[in-house]
Amino acid sequence: MFKATLLFAALGIASLAACDPPRQATPVGAPSEAPSPPEASSPQPPGPSTASPDKPGTSPTTEAPVAVAPTLRRVAEPDEVMPQPEAILIESSSPLARERVLLDIQEKTRMQTKIVAGEDSKEGVTESEVFKTLLIVIEEVSGDQITRARFVYEDVKERQKDGEALDRFKSPVSNKTYVLALTDAGLKVTYKGGGAPSKDEIDAVSRDADVLTLSRRFLAILPRRPLKPGEVIEVDKDALRAFIFPKGTIVLEIKEPTLTFKDLRKVDGLDAAVFDLSLNAVLQEGQMTISATVRGEVALEVAGARVLRTSWQGPIVLTGTTNDGDAKIKVAGSGESLQTQRVIPQTPEEPLAQPTP
Repeated sequence: MFKATLLFAALGIASLAACDPPRQATPVGAPSEAPSPPEASSPQPPGPSTASPDKPGTSPTTEAPVAVAPTLRRVAEPDEVMPQPEAILIESSSPLARERVLLDIQEKTRMQTKIVAGEDSKEGVTESEVFKTLLIVIEEVSGDQITRARFVYEDVKERQKDGEALDRFKSPVSNKTYVLALTDAGLKVTYKGGGAPSKDEIDAVSRDADVLTLSRRFLAILPRRPLKPGEVIEVDKDALRAFIFPKGTIVLEIKEPTLTFKDLRKVDGLDAAVFDLSLNAVLQEGQMTISATVRGEVALEVAGARVLRTSWQGPIVLTGTTNDGDAKIKVAGSGESLQTQRVIPQTPEEPLAQPTP
């Protein structure tokens, strides 16, 4: 069975989040309002002490304090039009320890496939959906590099429909908390309380860890000069490949890449530079060749230069062969994939960590 979260999930096309080194953006030719920090509710005080002096033979009792996590801000505000500057200059700065963001991801893919094995053939439609929310806490930084982070996952829901058959999957990372240590030697993933997660958990967390450098990879595409709204930006294909596709993806070809600084607007209440991005790509996954037209939008926060939101959409064409024992199976298909991802900055109060194994 071919699992169709193809372009943006199985192949891992860019997830948006922006916890990595931010930049400061300086408007040129027009002022810009400084964004206000998001508000969060304050933790509740612990319960009062109570005693039982009226009952002989009993000792005073103390009610245990109850820790209450700050309320997470989950709903993004709608975009707002704002005055356009003549140009805007984006400059680098360092990430901040204790910074927190809520990452919300939705992925949908629909593929119509035809499988041919000898004289037998089968056609069908496969649909898949992924809904994921996690809290990312930056715990340690060194210079402009994040060296330690915490991922607090909520219930990760996955759904796949093949014809009339509907399967629901629970991710191995659902409702768990992980600590990520990033070093020159690579990524180490452990439970918050210590101990080694399973290989499936480590693989899932490692894919999501790609978000920790996503903003920096997008900034590597942009020129080091002021950008004007409406300007078409010449892009380096290697830098674009590093932004769109994580390490390990076999990219055979990138054609007709176009990046445009669209405008400046309020995104989730924050000043953001919005870019349109499109390209045609040819990828290889095993013996499969996948052609895709990717069109999307990237919203980059002005004050912190982190990616606040991305939305990718594009048609997919799949051709190739695979082996089932000694039999060779031909696979062909076409469909559509859509991914949206939002980053919602949080206040710096310490959240109540979820239980870990």
